[in-house]
Amino acid sequence: HITEWEQDELDLPTPGRLTGARGLTTQDFSVTEADGRLHVQVPIPSRDPLDAILCLEFDQPIQWGGVAGQENDVYSLADGL
Repeated sequence: HITEWEQDELDLPTPGRLTGARGLTTQDFSVTEADGRLHVQVPIPSRDPLDAILCLEFDQPIQWGGVAGQENDVYSLADGL
C-alpha cells in the first residue's frame, strides 16, 4: 500500500530477489532492482488518490523491522489490519 508519495519514485531496500510484481489498483507501474535497492514508479495520472496497491513477490520470506514471515493471502482494512 502506498498512500503518500514524497518523491516520484520509492527507493526501498530489497529483502531478496524480486520474482514477481503486479498492480492491484493500477497496471501502469515499474519496479527495478539496482545495488540491493528496489525502485518503484507509478506515473501520477495512474496513482489511486487514496492508496496505490502493488503486490511484490520475493524468492524468500521477507523480514521488516525484525519480524519475519510470508504473506499467503490478501487482506484489507476490514480484516483488522
